[in-house]
Amino acid sequence: MLARLVRTRLVGPTRLYSTEIAKQPATGIAQAPNRDKPWSTSQRPRPGPESNARFEQVDMSLQPTPLSAQELIQQEPIRLVHGRRAVCDGGGGPLGHPKIFINLVRQTRSTTMRVFTVEFASSRLLTTATSIRNRVD
Repeated sequence: MLARLVRTRLVGPTRLYSTEIAKQPATGIAQAPNRDKPWSTSQRPRPGPESNARFEQVDMSLQPTPLSAQELIQQEPIRLVHGRRAVCDGGGGPLGHPKIFINLVRQTRSTTMRVFTVEFASSRLLTTATSIRNRVD
């Protein structure tokens, strides 16, 4: 019984220290060519050469750096619909999402899809949709 208490007291603190997440050092490497910092709280910064032994002799400027989708989504124009319903087919194929119908009758402003950020607006709300977009930018 005494051995069990001693073992749990010895193992307990070391287990806490081994599961803590180490802070990533500020490396100065851009997260993406069009974004300097991480855009999510759960996103890790790009590793630098001093952060891990795997990256010691790796030239990080030669590694692929895809563009941030945050900036690309902002460039997507508002899609005008001449009817009461907007339809998004998800791009098709196995990587798309199911077809979604969005009702624009009761909307007083542009509607954003929940799957990804594409804005739809009724053509009668053209001035409202563009003023909303200009206010956000």
